[in-house]
Amino acid sequence: MADYYNFGIEIELISRPHTVRSPLVRIEYYERLAASLRKRALSAQADTSTENYRKHTEHYDKWWITRDGSLGDPDHPQRNWEDEIDTFWTAHKKVFHMPEQSSNCGSHVHVSPSGRRWSLGQLRNIAVGIVYFEALIHAMLPATRRNNSYCQKNSTSSSRLGSYISGGQQGWRNFIAAVTGANRETLVTLMQSDRKVLWNFTHIVDEGIGSIEFRGGRGLRGEIRSKWWIAFAVSYLNLLCTLQLHSNQRELNLSADELYKQIKQSARGLDMSNSLPASYQILNNSRETGVNSLPTYPSAVHHSDFAGPPPVYSSVYRDRISRRIRADANEMSQVFHRDVVAGADPSIPMMTISLTLRSLQLLLGVVVGIIYSVHRPNPAACTFAQVVVGFSVITALTCAVSSGRQRRFRSLWDLLESHKWKLVALVWEALLA
Repeated sequence: MADYYNFGIEIELISRPHTVRSPLVRIEYYERLAASLRKRALSAQADTSTENYRKHTEHYDKWWITRDGSLGDPDHPQRNWEDEIDTFWTAHKKVFHMPEQSSNCGSHVHVSPSGRRWSLGQLRNIAVGIVYFEALIHAMLPATRRNNSYCQKNSTSSSRLGSYISGGQQGWRNFIAAVTGANRETLVTLMQSDRKVLWNFTHIVDEGIGSIEFRGGRGLRGEIRSKWWIAFAVSYLNLLCTLQLHSNQRELNLSADELYKQIKQSARGLDMSNSLPASYQILNNSRETGVNSLPTYPSAVHHSDFAGPPPVYSSVYRDRISRRIRADANEMSQVFHRDVVAGADPSIPMMTISLTLRSLQLLLGVVVGIIYSVHRPNPAACTFAQVVVGFSVITALTCAVSSGRQRRFRSLWDLLESHKWKLVALVWEALLA
């Protein structure tokens, strides 16, 4: 088993810019997104070509913005990958609206072990496991990806593989023998006829980047499901590396639920279990309302792409929300300091009015947040409340930054500055109580 895994994710999305200027040149908005990422200390580069599809493996160490965007193997796999995914979507939201829901979009996750390349033994184990559990994994995919020509079952793509599977016990033995005697090149031809398969092995050959590509993820619209599908692909491949499936073991003896539990266990060993939902039905969106038949939250207020709630609020979700509020606050503080504090002093009457309005907004945010948290206890409401309350609290505080420059408001500013995080914590704890 690898000490850790490298992974890359391709996020296919259709997004409308916040501001549309004529002429609408695609590469201009690619560069805006890349600039938004660089502003947040991520390495990013925009494609300046107008071609439909090109491979650029030289850019797979950064966020590469193109018509077929990809993220490659990171140079620092120990860094907090969840924070980086959060940062990507934060940067995206600064340039574009939430992506459209489209069955034309999917997500691809590239995975390789800590040594940068899979060993031949690992590849053989993974190939056998992919075939053995193919029907169960297929059931875990979103409906739009199950019969999609861009992520076919490997057994459907490869006629040779299909003949082994349809050959009963003897066909299974022949398949095991073929995998056991395969090198990297012959393993690729055995597992697929082209790259448009659920598990793409084409990158494992010498000239490839060394990863196995999972192409079954849904079109992504936010950070939550991005983390889900990354954790799913990495944890499943990690699980397959540890299993020993023999030539006489053809019949499945477990259900999709039981396999998903094993994937969750594998994720725990990789410290990724917090990034997987409780069940595969939530993962593939087949159980929209989550546990206890809670009502689906109105899509009009979805600021995240949660599908269904966990059974209860957990410290994990509180930690995520806390990090999100802190990140939003830091960014807003920087903007206010640059545009307001460092600028001309606003008039005292105008600042008094502004501070009063922000205080009313804060009160409204608390009330709305509590109502939604009580009557709609799911992560979508959780995120909505976070947006309303977090924005209200932080804007009230940052508004006081400018007030603080006025002598008569100095004591108010000092009070808010010294207790601002305590205020945020108290408000949020009240919502989750």
